This record gives sequence, C-alpha cells and structure tokens, in this order.
Amino acid sequence: MSNIAKKLITQKNISDIICEGAKEVTITPDVILTSAAKDLIRNRGIAIHYAKESKTEDLRCEIETLLKEDFGIDHGDQIKQITELVLKKI
Repeated sequence: MSNIAKKLITQKNISDIICEGAKEVTITPDVILTSAAKDLIRNRGIAIHYAKESKTEDLRCEIETLLKEDFGIDHGDQIKQITELVLKKI
C-alpha cells in the first residue's frame, strides 16, 4: 500500500505555516501551494524557494542511519517499520 501525504497550503492556512517576519519560505515536493497562497506570500515580500527533495526523505535517511549506527538495528523490515512510525508521529 502506498502513502500519499501531500500538504495543501491555501490562503486561509498560510499564517499557520509562515512565521511573522519571515523573509523566505521553502516549498518541498510534498506541498501543494495554491495560487492565492503564492500571491499572498509574494505580496508580503517573502521569497519562495522550491526544494528538490522532500524534508521527509531527509528525515527518513537520518532516522534510518540513527537506528543502524546508534541502536545497532540491522533488520531492514524493522528499520522501515520504526522509521514509518516515527515519521507519522512528527
């Protein structure tokens, strides 16, 4: 089974995402930004940067490395299961 985890950023929820006084925002591949949200960001003078990789993939790699190197877990299925649980919690 595949997980589809896209985040929709709209004009209504943009203030929950961007801190006041922010000068730039990074949009990862797992984010869908509506046109109205883009306009609002630009009107606030905030630069939009598009990341090539998802932060989730960066976290996934860090979690897997931590499990292998710091906890000595070398079972692929166990590493995958723990990693998915951690990613769901954060």
